[in-house]
Amino acid sequence: MKRLIDIAKNESRVFVELKTHNAKSVFLRQATKEGFMIGDKLPTQCRCDNIMIIHDDRTITYCVGMSANILYHNSKSKVIDFSELHRRKK
Repeated sequence: MKRLIDIAKNESRVFVELKTHNAKSVFLRQATKEGFMIGDKLPTQCRCDNIMIIHDDRTITYCVGMSANILYHNSKSKVIDFSELHRRKK
């Protein structure tokens, strides 16, 4: 499985699509193992939305607000489907 920090490397933000409950659980566990934080909490202590944003400084933010949604829908933004990434790397 590819590491999240490798995906976020040299990117200001990467949008991660989490389409299933299982994808959300695996994502949160993996992010916690890699040392990511959501605010001042470990990812496994937080809820997960359908789209999360990872940053190369090992932080995760929620995709909320008009600005985030515009960036998400911008064709220049890096977007990954976590389920596909996880499936290919098993």
